[in-house]
Amino acid sequence: IASARYSICLAWLLERELFTRGWDEEWEGEIIGVINSGLFARFGTVFEGFLPARRLRGEFFELNDRQTALVGRTTGRRYRLGDPITVRVESIAKNEGKVELALA
Repeated sequence: IASARYSICLAWLLERELFTRGWDEEWEGEIIGVINSGLFARFGTVFEGFLPARRLRGEFFELNDRQTALVGRTTGRRYRLGDPITVRVESIAKNEGKVELALA
């Protein structure tokens, strides 16, 4: 996960990109990190963001024992490190370098 200065620069660049493409743009990405509260994804080659577990549809997700996946309590649906994922940018906190994502 990128350093703070780098993240801030990318957040500004991403906002500029979305101004051109539109905020409804869908991005193909890859899951690069998982924690109890959600997952981190890299998308558009260089951008990174956080997708909160509350935005994952349909059920409650928990971190597995190996801390490599978020697993749905009911269906067993998994979001694993390295899995492809399609996301949409929900919000950007440019001065903090934070990008919040949603499933596309």
